[in-house]
Amino acid sequence: MKIATYILSFVLIVLINSCGEIHDAGIITYNNNQVTTSYVVFDKESSKWFQPKQQQGGEELNSKYFFKKQKDDFAIRIFDTPNFKAFNIISPWEGYVKVQSNQRKDILGFDCRATEIISRNNRKLFLVWHTDRIQPGVGPEKWWGFNGAVLEVVDLLNEETLFKATAIDIDFQEDVLSPPDTTNMINLEKIQDMKNG
Repeated sequence: MKIATYILSFVLIVLINSCGEIHDAGIITYNNNQVTTSYVVFDKESSKWFQPKQQQGGEELNSKYFFKKQKDDFAIRIFDTPNFKAFNIISPWEGYVKVQSNQRKDILGFDCRATEIISRNNRKLFLVWHTDRIQPGVGPEKWWGFNGAVLEVVDLLNEETLFKATAIDIDFQEDVLSPPDTTNMINLEKIQDMKNG
C-alpha cells in the first residue's frame, strides 16, 4: 500500500511540473538571423510583432510589423517607410502542411515541441519550436498559429536559424496592442489586383 502511495505521489508531482503555469501575456525578444532583434508583445486578445527602426548612414531604414487578433486566422502586415505606409492581409500557411514531430527541447526554461512545415511537393521546409505553456500561439513575423508561442524557427533547406527567442518577460504590461489605422495607408493587394487586371 505504501509503495502504491509513493508511486501515485511521484506521478502527480511529475504531472504538475510538466504542466507548469500557462502564461497568456508578455513580451518575447528574438534574435533574427543572428543580426537584428525583434519583439512580439501579446495578450489574450491580440499580438504585435515588430522590429525597431534602425539608422544607417543617417537615414532611417524601412521597417514592418504584424498585428493579429488571436481569434483571426490572418494578420495585418504593415510596411513603414520614410516615404509612405502600406499594408496587406496575410494568411501564411495556406497550402502548406504542418506535421507534429516527436522532437522536444528546452528553450529558456520552456518545454518545446517541434512542428515541421512541409510544401505541396512534400519537401520539409522549416522546423518550428513552440511551447504550449505560453498561449495563445504567437510568434515572430508570420510564424504564428501553432500550439503555443513560437520560440525558434529553423530553415531546413538552408540549415540556418531564422528566429530564436533570447528573453521572455511574462510580467510585461503595456498597452501597445491597438489595431493599426489603415485608412490613409496604401493597400498593396489593390495595387496587385490592378497590375493583374
